[in-house]
Amino acid sequence: MDPQEQAIEQAISDYCAGVYPSKRRAAKAFSLSKKTLRRRLNSYTNSTTSY
Repeated sequence: MDPQEQAIEQAISDYCAGVYPSKRRAAKAFSLSKKTLRRRLNSYTNSTTSY
């Protein structure tokens, strides 16, 4: 799995578990864009896995 994809999955997991109180903090902890994390949490998929 791609390292960025792993970071996204871990950020989502930690956010949902309550480790981070906000999406912004979870994204920042893993050096991700807030937009990327928000989109994934809203069930968007990335273009690599879509095709």
